[in-house]
Amino acid sequence: MGDEKQKESLGKIYKHNPLLLASLEVNSSNSRNELNNNDILVFNYILKLCQEQIRQKLFINKGLLNFSIGIEDFAKLFPNNPNWVREIISSLKRLFNTAVTFKNVKIPKCLASPEDEMPNTLFSNELSENDYEEFFEYSCHLISSLSKPKNKKDVVNFSIHPIIAYCAWTKTNYTHISLDKMFVLKSKYAQKIYEFIEYYVGLHKKKNDEIISISIGKKELKNLFKFDDDLPFSTKIQRINRNNILERDMNKIYEDFNIEKRKNELVITLKYPKNL
Repeated sequence: MGDEKQKESLGKIYKHNPLLLASLEVNSSNSRNELNNNDILVFNYILKLCQEQIRQKLFINKGLLNFSIGIEDFAKLFPNNPNWVREIISSLKRLFNTAVTFKNVKIPKCLASPEDEMPNTLFSNELSENDYEEFFEYSCHLISSLSKPKNKKDVVNFSIHPIIAYCAWTKTNYTHISLDKMFVLKSKYAQKIYEFIEYYVGLHKKKNDEIISISIGKKELKNLFKFDDDLPFSTKIQRINRNNILERDMNKIYEDFNIEKRKNELVITLKYPKNL
């Protein structure tokens, strides 16, 4: 009964998760400035671990954001890949060097301070409207600290940035990609589109066996996929559904999934609920 009341109170206080439309950029001279599919897979797994550890807590302190996980625990993300250790270590390093930028975000005031100046208790369900501050733009790192694992027997120690943890804690109307869907959704575009669809469905409370039409405009596409401004809109659409990979993957999850370009927007239609 207590858990149900807690969930109800969280639902009343917090809006949808701002992480969905945040932009991610790798700050490294040795790599591209975009995360690849493996990086996103590892990040979703880390975020899932964070959610499981903190989402039922009334008060979140810094100690809850520290994790020690064996490299072998990540192996299930890369089945039948003989280079899985290298892939995991590489993704963790890239995530450590990745900055996330939020737009028009409201966060607890104490999280707007430098991390070493934040209080031990970071946030709780006792926060009032006056405890928040709105930002037109705010950036932080996905991972605050990271050890240097070298082989599959090592344990990796890392810390989630408090704002990322806050996003995981205020989970209302935000759908995580479960592992079974990660293996089906091969492209980063498919993963983002899936998150956006589930966010839309949760926000609008769609019913079963309902035909849904979702329009994604230029600005939302840029926020979702970090496209360059000078890239033609038609080229963006081609990248998203290159070789019809997006439609093929999404039809494994939704019935009658279709994607098409109309003027300056991407229009998605599908039948809800999911097959998978």
